[in-house]
Amino acid sequence: MIQKETRLLRIGVLGAGPVSQAAHFDACRRARNAELYAICDVAEDLVTRMAAIHEPRATYLDYDEMLGKTAWCYC
Repeated sequence: MIQKETRLLRIGVLGAGPVSQAAHFDACRRARNAELYAICDVAEDLVTRMAAIHEPRATYLDYDEMLGKTAWCYC
């Protein structure tokens, strides 16, 4: 189990397709200084499946809604 730091970078992933499934979600879970905070995708069934596996704090079907909720860093 990875020991998380007390201050975490909250990451929201836009798109829950194959690349996110193969790389982004797992990288967030393994990072000591980050957490998978949100998952957003237009496919509700995909968001539901990925949320059950990766347990983000929030899920969204609309990226405007996700981006409007908090301050984000775009990379």
